Amino acid sequence: MELYNEDCLERLKNIPNKSIDLIFTSPPYWKGFEYESYFNSYLQYINWSKKWIRDIKSKLKIDGFFLLNISNDTETTIKAFEILNICIDEGWKLHDTIIWYRYNTQPCNSNRNLTNQTEFIFLLRHNSSNVNINKDKKLLDKYVNPLTVQAPPLPITPQPVVQTASVVNPNTNLTRTQEALLSPEEKIIAGKRTV
Repeated sequence: MELYNEDCLERLKNIPNKSIDLIFTSPPYWKGFEYESYFNSYLQYINWSKKWIRDIKSKLKIDGFFLLNISNDTETTIKAFEILNICIDEGWKLHDTIIWYRYNTQPCNSNRNLTNQTEFIFLLRHNSSNVNINKDKKLLDKYVNPLTVQAPPLPITPQPVVQTASVVNPNTNLTRTQEALLSPEEKIIAGKRTV
């Protein structure tokens, strides 16, 4: 295997046509990260995506696989589908879709959107004929559905205390502001306290 650290559009010019078995890419997410600073607008990002999607098509072998890992976010809620549509417009065949559930996603800091906990891995090909995906039973036996795993109970952690001139609840010995900062478990414990 050879690795290159250079502009993909420039490197693709030097790769022979129909010479790659597998392309797996996770392009920049267009979130304003430093490494994305060469995009001045979302339109520029989309136009750049059209170029590399077009250029890799001739490099993949006829029976090769192209895996595209991409997600949506709070600013570009349809980005994954826009990029997928570019692939389809360029003649790629969507063969399958994998939805990657990320259980440890950073919570969304907005009331406008839910926290996005998924990314897509689109499996694309020149065509869908003569495909044989190895579905080895040993691999399937090791799969665990993260939605069925019982999570351990969360420990009760102290919440920040805000000092205010609020009325103190005689049952908990806490101000209303302090009670509002308690988790549901801590409210149960606090309600059983005696003064």
